[in-house]
Amino acid sequence: MASQFPPKKSTAYTLTFPLYKSDWTMITSPGTWTKRLWGDGTLVTIAATPTNLGYGYYSIVLSTGEMNYDTVSILINDSTSGCIPYSTTLKTSAYTLDEIVASLATETEVATAVDAVMTESGIQKNTALNNFSFFMYSSTDHVSGATGKTITAQRSIDGGAFASCANGASEVAYGFYKINLAAADLNGDMVSLRFTATGADPTVIVIKTSS
Repeated sequence: MASQFPPKKSTAYTLTFPLYKSDWTMITSPGTWTKRLWGDGTLVTIAATPTNLGYGYYSIVLSTGEMNYDTVSILINDSTSGCIPYSTTLKTSAYTLDEIVASLATETEVATAVDAVMTESGIQKNTALNNFSFFMYSSTDHVSGATGKTITAQRSIDGGAFASCANGASEVAYGFYKINLAAADLNGDMVSLRFTATGADPTVIVIKTSS
């Protein structure tokens, strides 16, 4: 089976995910699905319905059009009482690893190309990144999305003190927010992002940047 790493832009992608309840038991018999996708910060309809793989795991196929963005953020919820929404963000690439390796002639070229793919699929050091998406949970139930919040965005560079991000965050919908990260916010090998708001649980994201 061909590799899907990294997720390729404008190419259908199968996302596999678990679904838990707030007591951390798996949801094996889902009810009504709620599916949201934001492509570069714009809300897009997900056409497909998740397939039940058994034991609380599911898969869903994101279409070519739904993957036609640099950053793809997904939120999937179920009507089961206590369901914890599943959320993830994909950074798409122009090529998969298999495609790069297949096109190369020497071991040296393979090493160089693999490094290039990892850089493109990840977050580059000291390079601005727009529409970085993140999710905020309500501090009331720790499950539902916290909407209408004023976000305080901070970053720590290589273990240094936390300081304010260069730009403010804005709300997308359903508990999702986005921020334009400046080059200075990502000028380190390890970057810790912390997003807080009154009435919301803190969201902490640790990024290992690519050179």
